[in-house]
Amino acid sequence: MVSGCSSSKNGNGSYQTTPVVTPSESQITTASVTITTIVTTNSEIPKVTEATTPQATTPQVNSYSKVDPNIDFFKIEKNYLAYPLSNCVMKEIFPIIANDPTYGLNARPQKLSGISWTEWNVFIKDYTEGKNEKSKTIGISRCVNPLPVSPQNPEWNFIKLSAGLTPRNAQPTSYEIVFHLYSNAKGDMGQIKMSEIMYQDQKITVETYIPLRNDELDMFSTAKLKFNE
Repeated sequence: MVSGCSSSKNGNGSYQTTPVVTPSESQITTASVTITTIVTTNSEIPKVTEATTPQATTPQVNSYSKVDPNIDFFKIEKNYLAYPLSNCVMKEIFPIIANDPTYGLNARPQKLSGISWTEWNVFIKDYTEGKNEKSKTIGISRCVNPLPVSPQNPEWNFIKLSAGLTPRNAQPTSYEIVFHLYSNAKGDMGQIKMSEIMYQDQKITVETYIPLRNDELDMFSTAKLKFNE
């Protein structure tokens, strides 16, 4: 223990001595402090698994089937336009056909083309006044005063062939649909072909529009529908 003293002044001017006691080391209470070490660990962030989109499966298409589709209906419509097209208008709208000297039933060999449903609807929408087969074509400036009708300057019309089909093949199958055109005098005049992939019991309608000069329309008598796989 360490001893000492301190003095303070009284009110009457005298001094008072006060002993000061310093505690010894044995009297000092020591509080123990526990230091906790914080251990830092590295957390691994789980990897993100990318979602994958399954690829669409393309059905296998057979190139051959022994089963022909059922023909629900088959229609032949001659002179399908109420108003025939002048040769000038035909050359404006369907130039590849109208400008081809080897096209037609009088050509040798005979040559015919079918216009698809999509092409036909563009023609009806863009070139007819009423947007239908019963109305006149719109005015085309250079065809306002057409030349007189003659073998060198014919009018044109169309034969529409359409059929409703119900496929019976068990697997998707690619068919070649063939319209055979016939004449009473000359027999088989030619063929119009198109290809379709058919699925069992999924009904479809196929159409084609065959342009012919008016002086050749009477050569056509009928058509038959056949299938090639």
